[in-house]
Amino acid sequence: MNIWRIPIETLNDQSRHFRHVIQHRPWPSGTLQATRLHTLETTAEALVQDPRLLINNSHLSELWLSPGNTQYRDVRPVIESLSQLRHIYLYGFMILGDDHLSGFFNNNPGLQDLSMSYVQGITAFKGCQPLINLTSLYLNNVWQYNPGLVRLFELCPSLETLSLAIDFETPAELLEVLPNQCPKLKSIKLLDYQDGGHYSLLEDDAVSWIEAPSRLVSFTATAPTFTNAIYQAFLRRSETLETLKLKFCKSSRYNAVNTGKLLANCPNLRHLAIWHDPNVPKLQELDPKMKWFKHWHCPQILTIELWGFACLRVSNNNDESEGGGEDDGDQEPGLEICENAQEQPDHTKDSQEQLDHAEDAQEHEKELSAQTHPYHILEDQEFLDIVSSQGWTYEEDAVLKGYEYRVPMGIMDLRNMIFERIWSSPNAYKVAVEGFEYVNKSRMRVHMPRK
Repeated sequence: MNIWRIPIETLNDQSRHFRHVIQHRPWPSGTLQATRLHTLETTAEALVQDPRLLINNSHLSELWLSPGNTQYRDVRPVIESLSQLRHIYLYGFMILGDDHLSGFFNNNPGLQDLSMSYVQGITAFKGCQPLINLTSLYLNNVWQYNPGLVRLFELCPSLETLSLAIDFETPAELLEVLPNQCPKLKSIKLLDYQDGGHYSLLEDDAVSWIEAPSRLVSFTATAPTFTNAIYQAFLRRSETLETLKLKFCKSSRYNAVNTGKLLANCPNLRHLAIWHDPNVPKLQELDPKMKWFKHWHCPQILTIELWGFACLRVSNNNDESEGGGEDDGDQEPGLEICENAQEQPDHTKDSQEQLDHAEDAQEHEKELSAQTHPYHILEDQEFLDIVSSQGWTYEEDAVLKGYEYRVPMGIMDLRNMIFERIWSSPNAYKVAVEGFEYVNKSRMRVHMPRK
């Protein structure tokens, strides 16, 4: 509701009870009478115009702050009056100084969660005390204009979770600092976007990030393909690895093969999500016998999501009756290469013409799928009956919402193979295959983390 449609007297009176406020532009001075705020999302401009909002809420625990039309130097004296912050989110500020954040951080020794996006001008953290309670750090679009930012990691001895947008400006020194200065680090999320573009890890960089923590529990990243070196790095962390989310921007037989190996050799894995970039044409079809997926040793698995493994386009009956083409001597067992597939170029170098071509190919594939892809409705109903007797239900995916429930055979084979193995994982509560999602809600209520 627009606040200006609320009588000012009503707003003044009711705002005394507010606990969470989002203020995207300055309000008339004195509008907010709140004195017990927990969370405030506002602009530096609003705080400079009405500093009493912070003075009256000295126990504020969460602050989201962006410039508006005011610079950090102007709001600095106001925010340094706070001393109870647990969560700080700074967006879009020009800091310009080697100690301009130090006072703010020193005055909030209980700080647990720090996020900074699109900040500039950080040269050092002169006089800043170690952030001994900081366990979570999020950094996005920060490397190009902050030569001293890497020093922040020397002040984070308790850091456990790092979410980081990396690009070509990310200093190599960071991977040297992390193991020594952040010994408790166990969760790494490498964001794959930078100013609307995408950045994926090269093999050597991916291995270095996987091996940065002494005890890796959770890892999220984008890479071109699932190479053997990356798989081996995860294998060395198999005893502690619980959550793995990977997105691949190129199709490769090894994406499937090494996913299968991962499921066979990571006994403590609880959450696995492997996606392929939807803009990349699929280069392979899976053997119906799913030999790459044969072994499974994940007794602790709770959720598994696979996207881009099952090609919707299938060969016509004539191709099958004629026995297909010659065997690929280098082919991994359990994989068939589509007849007309060609290796795709790195998408970081795609021209607009190539992107348009990829979109046309996707549309053509959808048309072919709609016209020729076989469905086994009775077989699928039998599957639904079996899994529903064990507490599983189909959850309509947002992408497929409004479409008739029909599972193509290629996807059905992969899904059924997963469920054959999920029975030995008594706590599993979510399976998603190519957008078809199945959940066990009774288990979900037990195992999903409480917010």
